[in-house]
Amino acid sequence: MEQLNTTLISDEATIHIFGLRENVTTHQKWLKAATVFTQIRSQVEEDEKKIERYTVSTLSRSTKPKTFRNSVKEAVSGKETGRILMPFISDRHGDASLANSKIEPLDMFIFACFTLTSKNYTAIRENGLVDAFPRLFRYIIPIYKMNPRIKEKLIDIIREECNGNAESESILACLDAVQPTTESADIRNKSASGNEIH
Repeated sequence: MEQLNTTLISDEATIHIFGLRENVTTHQKWLKAATVFTQIRSQVEEDEKKIERYTVSTLSRSTKPKTFRNSVKEAVSGKETGRILMPFISDRHGDASLANSKIEPLDMFIFACFTLTSKNYTAIRENGLVDAFPRLFRYIIPIYKMNPRIKEKLIDIIREECNGNAESESILACLDAVQPTTESADIRNKSASGNEIH
């Protein structure tokens, strides 16, 4: 078996990678969380190819529309999963470093929703990665290209799931910056009126 070339890794990095300053239990937790993230990295590489080559027809025949819709529902649910997805759209939810990304917030959000599955969300939660995930994902998300008609279809799904949802304001604002509609204003008004105390 090919041996690891540890000379390429600094002493400080080696200490962190091998958990030399932590007890075994803590190090095992880190390794498990890292394994979860590595699995997601593999999905990202596959999904970059998919999102770039999909046509409207191939998209509709795949499981991706369902995955995407479920992710958007999770994002605006007000539950813990929202903390995984909403930082890509709204600074108030997450790490300021997300604003320095080379990819637009809406495109980050779309790709995350396109890629992440219910199984991923469960693994992220169970391994303590909820708050760290957006910052980590920023480093692996590709600068991808997408058929404009595919993007329109995905944006339509976002608008449908944001309809009347109080958590959706930052998403709709992001959409309007790219594709403004009078419908979005109506949706935000419904969201606001739904929060009024009668």
